[in-house]
Amino acid sequence: MNESQSQMTTDAIETSNYKKITRFLNGTAKRAQFSYLFGPTGYGKTFAVRDWIRRNGNAAYVRARTGSTQSRLRRQISEAVFGSDDYRERDILKFFQQHPGFVLVIDECNHLIADANLSSAKCLDSVRDYYDEVNDAGGKFGLCFIFTEYSLERLSKCRISAFLQQFINRADNHLCLTPRNFKKGEIDPTVRAYFPDASQELFDFAYKFSDVRSLHKRFSAAKAIWQGRTITRAMLEELQFQFETGEREDK
Repeated sequence: MNESQSQMTTDAIETSNYKKITRFLNGTAKRAQFSYLFGPTGYGKTFAVRDWIRRNGNAAYVRARTGSTQSRLRRQISEAVFGSDDYRERDILKFFQQHPGFVLVIDECNHLIADANLSSAKCLDSVRDYYDEVNDAGGKFGLCFIFTEYSLERLSKCRISAFLQQFINRADNHLCLTPRNFKKGEIDPTVRAYFPDASQELFDFAYKFSDVRSLHKRFSAAKAIWQGRTITRAMLEELQFQFETGEREDK
């Protein structure tokens, strides 16, 4: 294998989910949509979104934190947009109005409703206010909420479903990532990106995993440890044993 032709871990791998997320965010930006992205952990949501933002430019990413409040979330949005957390709400609204097609992505939205009470969910309400005020004033502002292990149906049945119904009903677009064709759509292109001349045994090793995040960790670690050498399944199995037993010395 030619090491120079293999994938660098910072590069985007155009898996099926990556392409779906890209199209989804393009639509959110173009049509100023109120949108939702759902999917299990390790499906490449955050990586694909961050890469889209990097390439698109007219967007910002915020990772919601446990115990978020409206004030803390506002400071996070200010930091993501301006590089400083002390801008006021009216400054943020003005920025969104002056940048048509801008998309604000709020990741880990599970944290915003983790307490399953109206106080925590008010954070969602505050972001909805941004969306409404900008677009009602003639702006073109897209908003994307990312949830892990959720769906519109599950949101509609949780303890604060009555409150969340106003969000569910107004969804312009939503994408729900599923395990369908996971090997062909996610695993295979990931293996080929790291190892263009991969043997079947490397694919067989990869098929043991149900998420691509774990593959990235194993593949990037293997290439760092055995630099310039052809990676075999035996090497990966050795590395996997170290992950499972906690015996890795290069953590």
